[in-house]
Amino acid sequence: MWKSVSSAARRIRVFVGGIVVVAAGLMAGHASAAIVKSDFQTLNDGLLLTDTDTGLTWLSPFATRNTAFSSVLTNFVDTGSFRVGLRDEVFDLLSNEYGITSIVQSAAQLPGVQDFFGDFGINASITCSGSPCPRTQGWTFRDSAESHISQVGAIILSGEGGLIASKTQTLDVGDSFVDLQMGTWLVQVPEVSQVPVPAALPLLATALGVFGLLSWRRRRRATA
Repeated sequence: MWKSVSSAARRIRVFVGGIVVVAAGLMAGHASAAIVKSDFQTLNDGLLLTDTDTGLTWLSPFATRNTAFSSVLTNFVDTGSFRVGLRDEVFDLLSNEYGITSIVQSAAQLPGVQDFFGDFGINASITCSGSPCPRTQGWTFRDSAESHISQVGAIILSGEGGLIASKTQTLDVGDSFVDLQMGTWLVQVPEVSQVPVPAALPLLATALGVFGLLSWRRRRRATA
């Protein structure tokens, strides 16, 4: 009897240990995948990208390229689905997830820019002085005051990668500016879900009603 119990206990410990190892592996795998893609409008478009470190879900500037900033505000922001990302939020994304920190192109930043292009796409594969200079960039708000905009993105030039960061400009600059190079950095606004009523709540209300009725009947009999 003791041997069978001991053997069963060992099997349980091995089983639980296996679950712990698998769970740890899954958690480690999740932690290494900082950017998670999902679809925006069509199957496998991969235009929504969630930064699991910050919890922000970005719409790739590729989706809004060649669209005036004012039109983006009307079609995406005014609907309540997105907000324009702040410049520092985009800087943090490029720096923390891709190691893109300097506007001076360098070989050290090239792998990060390539990874960034792999995730967010290339807005425009153009040439600069005869050399390929693919780039992806978008408008951002300079700060929470939302009075000025900046261009932020990444570029490969002469085989080296770097950051795109323009000087701040007034909002009217983006009203009519349309170019394949330029999109807008948009952050998805989470939907506010209604708090579900617990499934047991109606049963609890019924039980309380029955209990109250029985108590009332007992009191009535006692006074009769």
